Amino acid sequence: MTEEELQFLTDRKRSYQLAFKSPAGEAVMKDLIRFCRVKTSTQGDSLLEGRRQVFLRIQQHLELDVDSLFKLYRDIGDY
Repeated sequence: MTEEELQFLTDRKRSYQLAFKSPAGEAVMKDLIRFCRVKTSTQGDSLLEGRRQVFLRIQQHLELDVDSLFKLYRDIGDY
């Protein structure tokens, strides 16, 4: 990972944390868990699967360290 990539992912992770780790952000996350069908199957429904993928991306930025984010998104070509 280059220094530029490291800084980019560090800044983006920090932005996600600022947006979603406040009390208001945590309330939004609770709503998104329901709306994005995080705890139920979305198999066969592309709209619901798209919602779920967005939630998982947010969750990854909140829970994974920068190195793990880089490895995850490098493998799928989307960081």
